[in-house]
Amino acid sequence: MQKLLPAGSLLNGKYKILKQLSSRALGNLYLANDTKFRENVLIKELFVQNISKRKEGSMEILIDESCQEIYNEYLDRFNEEARALRQISNGHIAKVTDLFSENNTSYYVMENVEGELLSQRMMRKNKPFAEAEVISYLTQMLDGLNAMHSQGFWHLDITPSSIVVDDNGHIKFLEYGHCKLVDNESTIVADTNHDPMELQALDENNIGPWTDYYSLGATLYNLLTGKRPPAAAEVNEATTNLYHFPTNVSKKMQRFVLWLMTPNIFRRPQDSNEINDFLFGITGSATTDKSFEKSMGVAVAGSKKHKTKSSIKQTSNDDDDDDDDDDDDDGLSNKTLKAMQIFIFLAILGILGYFAFKALFGKDDDKNQTAKTSLTIKKEEKKTESKVDSRSGIDVTTITAEEEAKKKEEEAKKKEEETKKQEEAKKQEEAKKQEEARKEKESKDSEKKEREENESEKQKEESKPEEPRLVQPSENQSHTANDNSNNENNTHQANKDKQTQQEQAKTAQKAETPKTNNTPQPEQKKKYNVIVGSFGSEENANNRVAELKSQGYSASVRFIESNKMYRVVVAGADESTRDKLKARYSDAWAE
Repeated sequence: MQKLLPAGSLLNGKYKILKQLSSRALGNLYLANDTKFRENVLIKELFVQNISKRKEGSMEILIDESCQEIYNEYLDRFNEEARALRQISNGHIAKVTDLFSENNTSYYVMENVEGELLSQRMMRKNKPFAEAEVISYLTQMLDGLNAMHSQGFWHLDITPSSIVVDDNGHIKFLEYGHCKLVDNESTIVADTNHDPMELQALDENNIGPWTDYYSLGATLYNLLTGKRPPAAAEVNEATTNLYHFPTNVSKKMQRFVLWLMTPNIFRRPQDSNEINDFLFGITGSATTDKSFEKSMGVAVAGSKKHKTKSSIKQTSNDDDDDDDDDDDDDGLSNKTLKAMQIFIFLAILGILGYFAFKALFGKDDDKNQTAKTSLTIKKEEKKTESKVDSRSGIDVTTITAEEEAKKKEEEAKKKEEETKKQEEAKKQEEAKKQEEARKEKESKDSEKKEREENESEKQKEESKPEEPRLVQPSENQSHTANDNSNNENNTHQANKDKQTQQEQAKTAQKAETPKTNNTPQPEQKKKYNVIVGSFGSEENANNRVAELKSQGYSASVRFIESNKMYRVVVAGADESTRDKLKARYSDAWAE
């Protein structure tokens, strides 16, 4: 079954297909030539996965009657997407120049953009992007998103595969996901690693600028680490350990990416103003980072503030969540800023009122306070007058306040010296204990080593066969006595020889026993089963298998009984093959 139009096909009587660029879940992208104006253009064709079908050698798209109603919704969304993009004038959004219907589907024409997709550049570099380069892309992406959001239009498909970059580092958005908002369970359109849960659930009431900011954060993570971000379904507020940044990525950039990818939509930035507050800081805020601001440039800082449409209905519980959000380090909401401004204004009013009250009524109070102070001093002086010793009746000169202070200071010094002496004595005692423990350990180790050496020598001695001893007969003994003695010696020697042979057999058995190899075995490389698409029909699955086999992959079809789907599986793939397949196919994932 054919999916893409072949090169040479003519559309709308003037657009000649030159090259097939990409095929995604909701459409095909072609490089074509406008034969009337003799210039190259890009053409996007609506082709819905598992719904649209095209026979080999035909340009016409076939739709089953059961899917016609849902397909018409896709057509409406597609045309709406083209009209909305045409109204946006921004250097980072490809300009839409034409829209037409043909072959039972719709097409819109865009200006040609020279360069390569960010996903292709990632594969070519085969390593993470430097933070400075990512920041350059970030400022441009934010500028393009601001232009879209100001028109009430959300991108909904931000991935490295939807952004093209030229040789000068200038980027443009090419692919958009407005069609994703059509609810159809049989069509897989979500990118689980780049789309937040509200987009995967097609919850239009909770979709807004924050949805694009999540996908933007996932794309930044992809570029900074060289790896796809964790799936949104696996992430919650307590699973930040799923993210692993290289050591050369700054802490502020890490916090920024994690803020964008917060699962809770109310904790993500709600508009570009909150992002600017974080990136460039608020006057006096601890988040200000001059080096980061310098590298970001002025493109985002100078962007105009605008209002965004929001259809989110918040309950009283949501308000509590917003209060908690104000404590986050990643940025302050507009409500928090207004509260701070009101607080500062009230504080200034209070201070001014206090000084005005003092100026009017404070003179008499100062006089009364001075009088009270002088009385207190006189009472204290009386207390320090001489006292009479009850035993001798002699006046003892009282210690003045100055002498008491000196005495207290001397006592404090003495206490400090005693404390130091105690600490030094304690340190010496601990050092002594450590030294004794070290000597005791060395002594034990020495005894253990000596004991092991003795046992080793003993075993060696025991393993040696004893030489038979010759017994010389006595000349004075009788012939009978000699015979008996010889018999006893022979019996004793035979027993010893038998024991020696048994010990030698044990020693040989030990020598023959192979020693356990403690050398660590090389770690086995992990293998993956990569699912390269799930299809409603076996024919589509076989087409994908044929496509993979033409690229050198060993692929097969697996039928999933639970949901009546056909999965295309590349079994036993290593990590490199898994990453290549994921980068090439947006619907690929690893078991």
